[in-house]
Amino acid sequence: MNLLTLSVSERRALEKKIQHIKDVKILKRAQALLWLADAMPVPEIAQRVGVTRRTIYVWVSLYKNRCHNSFIGRLQDGPKTGRPPRKSAFILRELPHLLDESPRQHGYYSANWTSSL
Repeated sequence: MNLLTLSVSERRALEKKIQHIKDVKILKRAQALLWLADAMPVPEIAQRVGVTRRTIYVWVSLYKNRCHNSFIGRLQDGPKTGRPPRKSAFILRELPHLLDESPRQHGYYSANWTSSL
């Protein structure tokens, strides 16, 4: 018995998403669902996408339970709980300008911005 059976339209939509998606989380989920529908073992899929077996089961459950959501909504993370990140208005206003400039203009040795910078 397959853990997941996809309709032809679902399979086509997932295959299309894989070709054009830029969000790595959604890409992994779409690929995992396709492999599951092809009866690949869960442990092998988990190893390929770098998650636990439990995560694969959670993805399948969410995909099945969100059948009334948009297709992309079935693959996305749910809303996060907890305190939102705190970014000052100054940071949010200045960040786009900084990203247009080189880090070297601001005393860094790197040629490109990274998340740590």
